[in-house]
Amino acid sequence: MNENGHERRDLANSESQGSETRLNVVLITLDAGRYDLLVENLDSLPNLRALAERSAWFENAFSAGPVTTFAFPAIIGGVYPYHWGAGIDQSVQAVDEVLKGSGYNTGFIIEWNPLLSQRFGYGVRADFQLCKFALAESGVPQPTGAEPTKDSREAGAWRFMERPYPLVGIVRKLRPLWERNQTARAVGGYGLSVSQFLRLYAKRTGPSVDKSRHDHHLFRQNLRGFINDRFESPQFLWVHTTVNHLPYVTPSSGSAFSARRANYLNARGVSKFVNYGVCQQLKRLYVESLKVADDLVGEILGALAARGLLDSSIIIVTSDHGEEFMEEGTFFHDVESSSDILLHVPLMLSGPRLVKARHIQVPVSSIDIPPTICDLLGVGVPESFRGISLKPILCETGRPDAGQHLRSRPLFSEGWVLKSTLDRIPGHKSHKRVFTVRKGSYKLKVTEVERGKGTIHERLELSDWISGRRLDPGSHREVVEELRHLVRQHVYEEGVVARNLKRKSERQHVKDALAKAKRRSPDADRKGV
Repeated sequence: MNENGHERRDLANSESQGSETRLNVVLITLDAGRYDLLVENLDSLPNLRALAERSAWFENAFSAGPVTTFAFPAIIGGVYPYHWGAGIDQSVQAVDEVLKGSGYNTGFIIEWNPLLSQRFGYGVRADFQLCKFALAESGVPQPTGAEPTKDSREAGAWRFMERPYPLVGIVRKLRPLWERNQTARAVGGYGLSVSQFLRLYAKRTGPSVDKSRHDHHLFRQNLRGFINDRFESPQFLWVHTTVNHLPYVTPSSGSAFSARRANYLNARGVSKFVNYGVCQQLKRLYVESLKVADDLVGEILGALAARGLLDSSIIIVTSDHGEEFMEEGTFFHDVESSSDILLHVPLMLSGPRLVKARHIQVPVSSIDIPPTICDLLGVGVPESFRGISLKPILCETGRPDAGQHLRSRPLFSEGWVLKSTLDRIPGHKSHKRVFTVRKGSYKLKVTEVERGKGTIHERLELSDWISGRRLDPGSHREVVEELRHLVRQHVYEEGVVARNLKRKSERQHVKDALAKAKRRSPDADRKGV
């Protein structure tokens, strides 16, 4: 830990003298953690079930984005992604930075996800970061977007992900010819899936469940080491696991699938060479991966308990999005789907003395997590956070109708089609954008597709999200118009907020540069000359 970390800890200890110990926060995110499958299998997940029994369980929590790229700017940065692009912009003060400014030690431990690395702005200012795609185990701030050394394994992985798709230029130019033709899209997609599967499986370059288990074991070792040796109160720790993301990691014992069969199914899934029958087997494989995630949660809680930290820690378990197995015709997690199978996510929160264990029906958003953390800890909530603190309904403070304003507010999700995996363009630069808004029992999905210069086609889908029924937009014109207006208003208001935050950040950067220049000694200036 660096000197600044020691100074903050000393400050925190001095501030807490004569008062209660400051609470720690452990945020556990399950990549592709699907809500309904977790609930249906909770009896076979003893650690998550035990945690749920002593937690506030939000039964209607929804992600701010249908995929990782658009979900985590809300969970960690407290902002909607449309005007910022993928990742955490330098102008955004993420929850870890807010807590760090209040004397907290901060740590990020990411199992495997390039989209959550420092390159995308996550953990740039954290005291500790351990990620397969991180620039370093950081005790020193690293510049966002900096590159690892050219000969490193990570640099090779980045080059692989940045590679252009075959004939990508020609495909983009011919997009208007096949974009509206579903048959052409289906045939082309099927051909690409078959070729990728053959490359992965037939050439034995595809996912290996044995290697995935080995990597997950190393991840757990690092996590245990951090909790045992580096976890120092007050601590904010974010743990992200990818065992529920393709390729799925099955238990080392008791699995219904042999390693060979698991590798085959994972290769079919990764290449998206699937049909309904394969998806049902992948679904069973996914359910087994939930048991691995459950074991991980139990190990985290056990390590905290062994150090006497569990009773002074707020534990949050959630997910960025769900996973589809062709229930509605779509597999994996896709922006264009934005179904509630993807957007409905688990959210449970337990905390000593503060949180009452119960099930909560009020609809909430993942963007509410950062302000809730700050509010529970008594840390000032920055104006950049776009969510609402859930403390009034968690702690049952204030009026009996404390959650009424939450029930009546609209909830949004945003997503758009990217040019590549590592694309960071904001939403308005994409040729296809997908928004959802829900208010009351209604959910409207708005898909915007640019067709030619200045021409935008808008497709509307209305549903009753509580019952899951599709509704005819023509028979509910007033509802549709109200929800469309909310989407337009939301995009405009978030644009104003984003521009103001960027200007404020730029002004602060100039002030800091001037202050730094003034602190330079005359001797340093003469040496420079």
